[in-house]
Amino acid sequence: MQEPLDRRKFITTSSALLPAIALSGVSRSALASYSVVIDLPSALQSRELNLVALHTMESLNLRYLVDGKYDDDNLAQINHLLRDHRTDEVHAIDLRLLDCLYELSRALELEVPIHVLSGYRSPATNAKLRLTSKGVAKRSFHMFGRAIDIRIPGFTAAQIRDAAWSLHRGGVGYYPELEFVHLDTGRVRSW
Repeated sequence: MQEPLDRRKFITTSSALLPAIALSGVSRSALASYSVVIDLPSALQSRELNLVALHTMESLNLRYLVDGKYDDDNLAQINHLLRDHRTDEVHAIDLRLLDCLYELSRALELEVPIHVLSGYRSPATNAKLRLTSKGVAKRSFHMFGRAIDIRIPGFTAAQIRDAAWSLHRGGVGYYPELEFVHLDTGRVRSW
C-alpha cells in the first residue's frame, strides 16, 4: 500500500521542480491557476527589493515574495520599473534574477537601494545599442528579462562583482571603467 504524501513533502518536491518547469518554456500564465508556495525556512518566507531606475529616477521598495508566494501586483511594479526606458516596453523579469538581487542585497547587508542602469531591453533598443557599443550581445539576456546592470552607492564595482560571483547564480560581468556590474541568469561565468 502506498503511503499518502504529506503536504510538506509535496511542497518541497513541487518547489524543486519549478526551475525545470520554468526552463521547459511553460509560461507563467499556464501556471497561474496553481498556487505556488515556496517551502523556505521562515526567515526567508518574504523577500524584498529596494531599487532605483537611474534613467527615470523611479524607485520602489517592496516585497515581491510574501509568505512564500510571489506577489503578482508587486512583480508587475518591478517589471514596470525595469522596463525599457527608451521605448516604455514592459517585460516579465526572470524571478531567478530578482532572487539573485535579493541574495546580493543580503550578502552586502544593504541599507541603500540598488541603482539600475538597464533591466529589460527591447530587441529594437538592443539592436541600436549594438551599433554604438561592441559590448552588447546580439541575443542579450536583457531582451528576455534575464539580465540587469547595476551600481550600489557606497560599493565599488569590484566589491559588487565579488559578492555577486560568490553567489554562483549566473553570469557576472565587470565594467570598472563605467562603474557597473552586469548580472544574468545564464550559466555561471564571469568576464
